[in-house]
Amino acid sequence: MLEWVLYVLIVSAVLCAVGWLTEQALRQRRLQTRWAWMAAMTCTVLMAHFALPALTSPQQRMPLATSWANIQHVAPLKLPALSSTDSTESAYVAARRWNTLIVRVWLLLSASMIVAIAISAAHIFWRRRRWPMQLLGAHCVGITSDLGPAVVGLIRPTIAIPRWVLGRAAAQQQLILAHEASHLRARDPLMLTIALIALILMPWNFLLWWQWHRLRHAIEVDCDARVLHAGHDTRAYGEALIDVGQQRSRFVGIVAAMSETRTLLERRVEIMATCARRPSIYAFAALCVLAAVVAAAATQIVAPETPGGRQEISVDTATLDRYVGTYQIKSYFILTVTRQGSQLYTQITGQPKVPNFAETPNKFFYKVVDAQITFAVGDSGPATSATIHQNGRDLVAPRVDDATAQALEQQLADRVSRGQPQNGSEAALRKSIAAIAAGSPDYDDMTAALQDAVRTQLPVLEGSVKQYGPIQSVEFRGVSETGSDKYLVTHQNGKQSEWFITLDAGGTISGLLVRPAF
Repeated sequence: MLEWVLYVLIVSAVLCAVGWLTEQALRQRRLQTRWAWMAAMTCTVLMAHFALPALTSPQQRMPLATSWANIQHVAPLKLPALSSTDSTESAYVAARRWNTLIVRVWLLLSASMIVAIAISAAHIFWRRRRWPMQLLGAHCVGITSDLGPAVVGLIRPTIAIPRWVLGRAAAQQQLILAHEASHLRARDPLMLTIALIALILMPWNFLLWWQWHRLRHAIEVDCDARVLHAGHDTRAYGEALIDVGQQRSRFVGIVAAMSETRTLLERRVEIMATCARRPSIYAFAALCVLAAVVAAAATQIVAPETPGGRQEISVDTATLDRYVGTYQIKSYFILTVTRQGSQLYTQITGQPKVPNFAETPNKFFYKVVDAQITFAVGDSGPATSATIHQNGRDLVAPRVDDATAQALEQQLADRVSRGQPQNGSEAALRKSIAAIAAGSPDYDDMTAALQDAVRTQLPVLEGSVKQYGPIQSVEFRGVSETGSDKYLVTHQNGKQSEWFITLDAGGTISGLLVRPAF
């Protein structure tokens, strides 16, 4: 998650540069510049969205092998994007807490923005109902005490004119009205609303806020250009801007308003004076080239979610249909392969359905975890098996018909509903915990695949299990969705751990998994 946030900020910074260069290029040709910043904000949100990893719990994002009965890992669950294969329990807990904190702060900021905007809209609506309407020139406007000049409302936008404007000369009133009427015709309130939605989606992105700031300024600059293009006097209009700036409303909020800070008003006056000069075609061309180069650089920033830097290719649907079906991994476990449009999906018993992406016509990779799947196919007909590659191991799953798959899944469902432990699972668990803590696991009690996993991870496992200390009690907590017996182990130091154990038909341990109890 932290890698994704860093990726979004880098992309946002590059798009800020693209937006600024494009704005300067458009200004050289006296074109509307607000679209540069609207495009920058849109691209920022879209690129972040397409790179966004699934915000699921670590249990859902865990390595696929942890749910395979013949390759169960004893190591704590880990977030693939934030920890390595030898992650310790503390690294896992820290990663989970950071992810949880980031998501909660994100949701809190978005919710706070929504509440603030709702309060602001309700406040304006309440005040708007009390505004006396008056015909000023050719426009029916709302007369306010201190709000405006501005355009308020989205569905039925209204020009709001503060009472002090009525005391100005008719010529100045017409300039102020021309500015706000131009906002209405250009539908600037709608553009501001769309940009505001982007901010709600990513309120923590300070660079997106800067883009919003530049968009608001560009909207006003474009409005100034349209007013002057209509034939109004530049000097008189500049004086009107300064007058409005000196009377700046105490409540501007998110509306399209003529008034801005003194610095931005001065900048707008400078731009109006600059626009009187002859535009430079050379500066325009140079800025366009620079903007294109920087934009191309933004597309080359690699999103963090693709494991191993694998390149995705397209595979025709006829080929994908050869892989659709069910494959038996082990015991109750079924790999279900489906297709939706041109996207292939796989789902292992007890895990969510996830998309797979082709790197060759018959080999696919996961983005939620570093694992791949290869389908064995002949010259024609459906695939005969699927081989899952993860952590240096290959697991072959032969194809089975739907009836067999449904029967196996029903057996698993019956076992889960009964909620009865396997004979000898508690004793086997107690023995395994004590042996691992002592650094001498009894490999004769394990299947060959589990032996390999334990030998590989023993240095980490031994330290992790020792941290828990001696066992005080073991409580059976039911059967997991994958058919493992689930136990809550309370240790003498007060710590608790959650263990999952699976025995094969002969009573040998085929799966063992531990994670912190939360």
